[in-house]
Amino acid sequence: MLEHIDGQPEMWRAIAHHPLNSLFSSQSWTEAVARTYGFKISVSMKGIQNDGKADGAILYCQLSDLRGERIVCGPFSDYCDPLVSDVGTWRELVAPLISLGFPITLRCLSNELPAIDKRFVKVSEAAWHGVDLARPELEIWDSFLAAARQNIQEGTAERRQGPCEPRASRSSCVL
Repeated sequence: MLEHIDGQPEMWRAIAHHPLNSLFSSQSWTEAVARTYGFKISVSMKGIQNDGKADGAILYCQLSDLRGERIVCGPFSDYCDPLVSDVGTWRELVAPLISLGFPITLRCLSNELPAIDKRFVKVSEAAWHGVDLARPELEIWDSFLAAARQNIQEGTAERRQGPCEPRASRSSCVL
């Protein structure tokens, strides 16, 4: 079922108990984003059970702006995993979104189900999603792309020289 989740506390309670729930799918975060940007938050949800928990849910906004019509799951969030634990529930909940006919953007961190769904294409991955911070610092540094290392080095050089001192490559003021 697709519906707006605004003002429906039983839906928020049902979502809150899902093991993939996070800050970015919480009522407080989602409502703050909705109020700030004027979004209407909707949900594709499998029914609420007798224990008050949902079998699954996908929070989303239908947006229309200069980039066109589209579905965004977790706008202005680092990630917002679909709150589904099995392929059947994933297919059932994403089908109504696909039927709307708009591009769909997902930001997943823990849920692998969208990545194995052939109807979706992985277009990027946030760098921090794949950085194992338990490794030695030099090993982490070596794993960065050359461009990333260069940007970090330039940024630290600017801080050492001060924000408005000219550099050989360019003059700028970093505020």
